[in-house]
Amino acid sequence: MSTTAGGGCTDLPRHDRSHVATVRHLERQRTVEFSQALDAHLTAIEARDLEGYLATVHQDASLILPNGTLLRGREAIAEFHAGWFADPDWSLRAETVRVEAGGESAFALLSVVYDDLDPEGKPYQKLYYLTLYFTRADGRWLLVHDQNTFC
Repeated sequence: MSTTAGGGCTDLPRHDRSHVATVRHLERQRTVEFSQALDAHLTAIEARDLEGYLATVHQDASLILPNGTLLRGREAIAEFHAGWFADPDWSLRAETVRVEAGGESAFALLSVVYDDLDPEGKPYQKLYYLTLYFTRADGRWLLVHDQNTFC
């Protein structure tokens, strides 16, 4: 590469438009794949489908519950969700606020409306944000971190 008297480059390599188009196509494809994985994850939660849910969770995932409890590893997360999914009283509605996918990682920020019954059987509702962070492993998007934050 040569430079001009003003210090600018004169022989910059040209962008390979075919390569750029391929990269953009792959990024769009990964975004679509992530959206499908996110939908499968949320559908499994709403359906209380433990097996379907765990198929979307990385072995080394972490989960922070709204009360601040940290769960580490797929086994601990599975144990928590088995108990939660067995409770017939709750419902959860999630609306996507933001989704970003790039390379081998992606996250979703969701606004959640959670309805349940307290220990005395009285209904209550919580509004909160849910952040889900995924990584692409072995060709699949898997949850690596789940952060629940009550408003």
